[in-house]
Amino acid sequence: DKVINLDPTCVKVWYSKGFVLGKIKKYNESIECLNKALELDPSYVDAWDRKGRVLGSLKKHYEAIECFNKALELNSKNVEVWYGKGLMFGAIKKYNEARECFNKALELDPNFEPAKEALEHETSKI
Repeated sequence: DKVINLDPTCVKVWYSKGFVLGKIKKYNESIECLNKALELDPSYVDAWDRKGRVLGSLKKHYEAIECFNKALELNSKNVEVWYGKGLMFGAIKKYNEARECFNKALELDPNFEPAKEALEHETSKI
């Protein structure tokens, strides 16, 4: 908070605070900080990704997918975003869409283990 008081327009500080708050399960506060970061810089892909993950923790899967879509509009080659989007599709039982996202992540990075594991998990649901 001291750093934010010194420079309330620093996007990375708002993002970092939102990231940490999400990690300690203060999801609503995390969303507020991430929204502030995105208000300052709507093209901040990592903030869209993190907001999607936090929304997923709140079981707001459709809103999370919207955040991941926004992140992918800005950078369609972000493996983590494809993975996060796949997790959200899996959570709402849209397994084909989930597999498509995990496959896209693996197309971009064939060694991305979380997507490999998730793909195996989703494939078992056929």
